[in-house]
Amino acid sequence: AARCPRAATPVSHAWHSRRNRRGEVDQMVAQMRVALRSDVAALISAVREVTSWMDLELVVCFPGEPPPPADIHVDSPQEYQPGDADWGRSDRCLHVSLSGGSEATLLLPDQSSELAEAFARQLRVSGGCVVGVLGAVGGVGASVTAALLARSLAKQEEECVVVDLVGQGGLEVLLACEDEPGPRWADLLSDRGPFPPQILLGALPQWHEVAVLSSDARGMPEPSDVEQVLDAIAGHAPVMVLDLPRIGWQKFAAYCTQIIVVSTADAQAVAGLAMLARALRAAGVTPSLVVRRPSGAPLASAPELASWCGLPLLSVLPHERTMKSDLNRGLTPGDRGRGALARQARSLAATLAAS
Repeated sequence: AARCPRAATPVSHAWHSRRNRRGEVDQMVAQMRVALRSDVAALISAVREVTSWMDLELVVCFPGEPPPPADIHVDSPQEYQPGDADWGRSDRCLHVSLSGGSEATLLLPDQSSELAEAFARQLRVSGGCVVGVLGAVGGVGASVTAALLARSLAKQEEECVVVDLVGQGGLEVLLACEDEPGPRWADLLSDRGPFPPQILLGALPQWHEVAVLSSDARGMPEPSDVEQVLDAIAGHAPVMVLDLPRIGWQKFAAYCTQIIVVSTADAQAVAGLAMLARALRAAGVTPSLVVRRPSGAPLASAPELASWCGLPLLSVLPHERTMKSDLNRGLTPGDRGRGALARQARSLAATLAAS
């Protein structure tokens, strides 16, 4: 069957039709409050620029005031007065200045991006589910698994974004959304200014109910730009599924509330899984294992493979013999909704949503 492209949906309509399903995360972001203690107009303006871009509420306090209720406190040490209450120092209590200070003080506006990253870390702590999907080797179906998970999670009335971090343009081809309107990674370059996260989420190409942030032939932006975008949208999307690269996954692990390693039980995948499991343990990451049954005879059963590599077994996905021919005909992962693979993917998504 030839591919039938979906009719393009205007960005404004797509955004307004989906925003009512953002639910708890919208409410969470609206309630995120930053308290700043300062009486310097330029410093207040620099902090306000960051909070406005990230859609956070800013409360400004005069020097000498005690810390008010807030999710993040920002203080100006250079404005301390004798007897002032200490606002502390942690990820939830930051020090800022316009001119110098200690090594732990952020210098604004030069370090505005570092301030935004600190805010984003707290948003991720309070935000939704971020699932990273990582293949033991190439060809085990990590991108297909990421797509199936995202589609299944979206069907559970969760707004979901699937993010291509592999950077070869294959995800949008896999999802047959190359012709869908909306920005790709190459459109989100830092020299074009920050992209407000809510506007970005509403403008992304759509695959069924899933927003897709993918690369294309133009490739990926610089790693700092990628991290800046992830920082922004991590606090606004209830669910994100990251298609992680096999080389360089470490820098994205901190964004994930859970990492899934996808492997088959053939010789090449088992060897790759052994190396990856050691690297994950060395990085302090505890992922779960999803085993995809190969078409041939496996070297071991899924429980044996999980026990051997020391990773907890989360799910076993069946082999779907029509997958390659379906993709060649323009069908996308999950289009065979009654197939065993799609059913098991829905079960896996329900397990992740409940965890």
